[in-house]
Amino acid sequence: MEQAPSPTTRRFRGRLARTILFILLPLSLLPVLLMGGVNLYRSYTFLREQINSQLSNIVQSQAQVVGSRTATKENFLASLSQEPPFITTLDTVIGLGEEGPLFLSERERLLIEYEKFRSQQAEPSFNHLLVILPDSTILVSTKPEWQGLHVAGNMAFDELMKRQKSAAIYNSAPLYLNRLLILTSQPYYNRNGELKAVLIGVSEPIESQRILETAMAIHPLAKAYYFTKDGFFIGLNPLIYDLEVMQPTYDHRYKLLPLLTGNELGTQVEFNSFDNVPVMAFTKQFPSLDASLVVEVPRSAVYSQLTNLAPFTIILILVVSLALGVLIWQGTSHQVKPLLLLAETTKRFAEGDWQQRAVVNRNDEIGLVAHSFNQMAEELTNLYRSLESLVEERTRQVRTAAEVAQMATSAGSLDDLLNRTVNLIVERFGYYDASIFLIDEAREFAVLRATSAIGDAAVAIRPYKLTVGQNSMVGWVTLNNQLRVASDVEQDPLYVKDDLLPDTRSEAVIPITFSGYVLGVLDVQSKYSGSFGQEDTALLQALANQIAISIHNMRLLEATKVDLEEASLLYHASRQIAQSETRSDIFTAVASAMRETSYFSTTLIAGEEGLQVQSVSDPYNRDEMPEESEIPGLLPVTPEEILAVLPTSSPVIVADIEQNPSLPGPILEMVKAWDCQTAALLPLTRGEDTPALLVIASLEKGSLTSASLQPFANLAELTATALQKVKAVEDMEKRLSELQMLSATSQIVSVGTSLTELYKSLHNQVTEIMGDVRFLVALYNQQTQYIEVPYMYDQTSIKSIAPFPIGEGLTSILIRTRQPLMIVEDTENRTRELGAIVVGEMAKSWLGVPLVVAGEAMGAIIVQDIEHEHRFKENDLRLLTTLAAQVAATIHNARLLE
Repeated sequence: MEQAPSPTTRRFRGRLARTILFILLPLSLLPVLLMGGVNLYRSYTFLREQINSQLSNIVQSQAQVVGSRTATKENFLASLSQEPPFITTLDTVIGLGEEGPLFLSERERLLIEYEKFRSQQAEPSFNHLLVILPDSTILVSTKPEWQGLHVAGNMAFDELMKRQKSAAIYNSAPLYLNRLLILTSQPYYNRNGELKAVLIGVSEPIESQRILETAMAIHPLAKAYYFTKDGFFIGLNPLIYDLEVMQPTYDHRYKLLPLLTGNELGTQVEFNSFDNVPVMAFTKQFPSLDASLVVEVPRSAVYSQLTNLAPFTIILILVVSLALGVLIWQGTSHQVKPLLLLAETTKRFAEGDWQQRAVVNRNDEIGLVAHSFNQMAEELTNLYRSLESLVEERTRQVRTAAEVAQMATSAGSLDDLLNRTVNLIVERFGYYDASIFLIDEAREFAVLRATSAIGDAAVAIRPYKLTVGQNSMVGWVTLNNQLRVASDVEQDPLYVKDDLLPDTRSEAVIPITFSGYVLGVLDVQSKYSGSFGQEDTALLQALANQIAISIHNMRLLEATKVDLEEASLLYHASRQIAQSETRSDIFTAVASAMRETSYFSTTLIAGEEGLQVQSVSDPYNRDEMPEESEIPGLLPVTPEEILAVLPTSSPVIVADIEQNPSLPGPILEMVKAWDCQTAALLPLTRGEDTPALLVIASLEKGSLTSASLQPFANLAELTATALQKVKAVEDMEKRLSELQMLSATSQIVSVGTSLTELYKSLHNQVTEIMGDVRFLVALYNQQTQYIEVPYMYDQTSIKSIAPFPIGEGLTSILIRTRQPLMIVEDTENRTRELGAIVVGEMAKSWLGVPLVVAGEAMGAIIVQDIEHEHRFKENDLRLLTTLAAQVAATIHNARLLE
């Protein structure tokens, strides 16, 4: 039958040559690509710097031209304003105004003087000349239709009227609409410094157009345009060969405009220009014209040469990659072939052909690998042959351990299991003797329970035991819970010679341990020295562990029978507890049930001075009831100590009294007096009930577990429920008494008895509910601010106290705050915290409620206990508060009648 392939078999389909190619080829191309990238980046940088330099040069040159021409124009007007014939005629025209034949002739004469002066210049400066009066009226113009027009309201003209200045203006209404003009102004003042008129020279668009044409000559695709002070982008339309307004893009508004104002040195900028085309531009402000010039070139045109080189570069990289790949493939294939042959040899060797060896015909690293493989193959072949015999031995040992485990399930008793186990160990492993010792319940002796040397009958005839911790190998192992091996018994000081086993030469003693608890030992002896190696002791330890589990299960089975008997007893006790009507009956039923168990026990109830011992049971003297003088009446343990040990309602188990003495001292001493080694505490009450608990103790360590205590935990839970039921009945009876008291008080109030009788009756009712406590009624007079005590009982007699002023005592605080006050522990310190002054003997428990009518305090009812803390409860506070309302109304009515 063909064997199926192993699920861990792995197929190797990759090739080392391919892997090397994929690694070396990118590494070889990396320097080429890196150099190409660096050169490409440098080329891009060079082109950017070159075009920026060209743009800067053309803009700066045009700025110089514009500055020179503007200065010439301004000088022209300045000279004109100082020419005597022109000035004389100008003064006459201004003096005549705009009417009359003389004005017309003088205006004509003024224009002639202007033309004479203009003809004397090297080249014409202006297309037109304007003379504007201070009220913005054009008085004289070389263009007749402009005469008499008003330029008021145009911000550009307003600024020109103030000082000598030149400006590029697109909207120069009313002269021109939507045309770019260059206006130059020269104010004219009389001898008194008053503005008489302003001379304005007008240069038409042809001059501005020439500047843009010169700037655009830098590149066929270059664009140039102005940004005027009145917010227009003015460029040259090549189709109509004229200037026009250009609509700005988003980048014009938010990237370019911030750079145009105050930018006299010039700035290089990149943005998306008209038609959303990315451009590289240079901009500079012309202060002489109050305008900026922008010259831009598309970025694609700048880098077009590099873009054209991209296909050639890609083809070159592909060719180089192919050549490198071929070279690397040839080289790696030559190196990989010997490795493939070695892999094939290794595969056959792994499939079981132990004769396979690699061919060693090289002196390099591959030859070294082949030689190392041959050495490993020799060592593995020898190891395989030795492992075959070792596996046979281990298989026999494991089979023995399995048989021991099987016997544990079929043995009828513990002795039967132990005897069969020691015989099987000797039979399977050929040892001289195997014995099993178990520790007794008192944990004083290790008792021989089974041995292969002398048989069951001899064991019964000759009881044999060794003291735990005795000067012997068995005693040492039981004490220290550690394996001990004597390879030569004559050299081991703890070896004890046995006359029945005279041929012993080596011995191994293995602890039989369950959950860290030593149950006994497995003692194995051999006729030969050094018979117990590390592997042998490991196997014997495994057998000892299996024996420990079997012993634990056998004992657990025996204990289960006892637990069933105890559970039956506790069940009958539960019925008695459930039918009990008083706390005393409940604790009596618990004590009766615990006397029938196999444990020491006692029931304890917390009191003011300690734990009151209710009952004590001794499993070895069940028929004899302990005398009352033999039962300790009181253990000095506080409820706080009990709560510290029992933070929850779950049982607390102390497995070893000596190692973990966590019980309160008096309880611990009681358990030690019984000579017990382990104990458990089970709470018998819940919540705020008076703490009570059941203490269970045993002579054997570790015998009290959660499983063994479960019936007792159920009994404790039932006891707690029964105590709560009894408490509920008592609370109901007390509440009924309180209601009867309220009813009796209401009757006394309704019949209108005297206040003295009212106080006395109220005192009697409080005594019935709260017992014999100090009682007083205090009355407060708001007008005199005095307190009177008409009725006070100090547990000896009834008396009254003369009026005294309200002060800092608890009664005064009660009347001021008009709030009930109850202090039942640490009353002295609590009183000081309230700011009250203590006079005389301080009560251990103090309860007071104010007498309030219509929101005003008129007195108080106070009860005190001088000896006991926690004397009063919330129910008492609620009762007195209810009584105070009725009594206050009665006292108030009595005062009104008086």
